[in-house]
Amino acid sequence: MSYIRLELEINLDQHKLTEKDFCKVVDKFFKKLSRLTKTESSEEKMGFIIVNRHITVDVSIDLKEKFLNIFPKFNSTELIKALDAITKYIKYENCEKVGSIYINQYNTHKDLFAYQNKLYLSEITHEENQKIQTVRGLKEGEVSFKISNEIKEIPVETNVVLAHMSLERN
Repeated sequence: MSYIRLELEINLDQHKLTEKDFCKVVDKFFKKLSRLTKTESSEEKMGFIIVNRHITVDVSIDLKEKFLNIFPKFNSTELIKALDAITKYIKYENCEKVGSIYINQYNTHKDLFAYQNKLYLSEITHEENQKIQTVRGLKEGEVSFKISNEIKEIPVETNVVLAHMSLERN
């Protein structure tokens, strides 16, 4: 059985969204996610706190064979569309990990980072004598960093910030 797991803990900007607008954005976001979870989801937790504009999501989406074609590698168009519904309302001046995506079919784990009002997917893969961190914006493209195996602690957040700066220039 193939599945995708999305975990997300994110705050939206209180100055951009009134309580009423926040509820509309959350409703739109949850509807987009629920379209995915209708594929026989085994686990589902979605919630929000209006006062501080906080969203919590922890869903596992079991994928039947007919749904696998909408999830090429990790760049799920439908999942990206769902995340895009909230992206313009996030406010993170500092780089912060806000969630993760796991796809068991490819055994891939991507971390979600928020920085400068954008979301980035970060994945670290291992090759012969080095690691490669690939940072992908939801719409901006991607940047890869080659990291020597001698480096024990990978500066993930720093690389996300550098990728942001690089993608912003292009």
